[in-house]
Amino acid sequence: MYALLKKIDAIEEKAKELLLKVEALKHENDFYHQENIQLRKELKQHKDRIEELTLSQFTDNKQSEVNRVAIKQEIRHLKEEVDECIKLTHNI
Repeated sequence: MYALLKKIDAIEEKAKELLLKVEALKHENDFYHQENIQLRKELKQHKDRIEELTLSQFTDNKQSEVNRVAIKQEIRHLKEEVDECIKLTHNI
């Protein structure tokens, strides 16, 4: 009988230890859950920033292309003027 009571006490003690571990794990889980929420917020901020930079880069590239076209047109125009000047000097 004494051995049975001792086993019951040991089981109760083990159950108490397990309950304490479960409580500790719940707290740890809550901590990691909050950390996960914070990391998701930070990740979203980084993704948004990357999207902004990508859009900005696309806009910059598009503006560069517009500038390139304008410069090419200006060069063509200047070349035409130079050609016209050369023709005029040949006619003199």
